[in-house]
Amino acid sequence: MRAWGTSDDLEDFITHFYEGTRSMTQDEVFNVVWGLKEIHDIRMQALMDCFKRTFRLDEYAPVEATELKEQFFNNKEGICDD
Repeated sequence: MRAWGTSDDLEDFITHFYEGTRSMTQDEVFNVVWGLKEIHDIRMQALMDCFKRTFRLDEYAPVEATELKEQFFNNKEGICDD
């Protein structure tokens, strides 16, 4: 649910930008937008980590699943060399 915070952050910025008592320089606008982008990236990384933990993927996969995956992708038998 925290991922939706980016939308709220952007809405706050837009309101401040258009209704604020002072205008913002290009550098200030850039810094705010870049900061929001970085926060959004961090939130998305946390969301992906939660997804992987929930479904036991990648580094959270059980050893048996990892071994089967390696066997499957390393098995060259039955592949046509046309």
